[in-house]
Amino acid sequence: MRNAAYIARLEAALEKVAILVAQDLVYAPIFERLDAELQAATMPSKVDAARALIQISRLAS
Repeated sequence: MRNAAYIARLEAALEKVAILVAQDLVYAPIFERLDAELQAATMPSKVDAARALIQISRLAS
């Protein structure tokens, strides 16, 4: 699991982008990426986190 400051920054960014998504769906990919990064950062297993990070890289492609 990553440090608490990193997770707090991801959560704050996710909240802000959620507001933007409500206004315009063009921001949905950013929301999905932040959500996936947050999930990866809070996973207790390094294997699960690696899987999530691979999924993030696929979203970016």
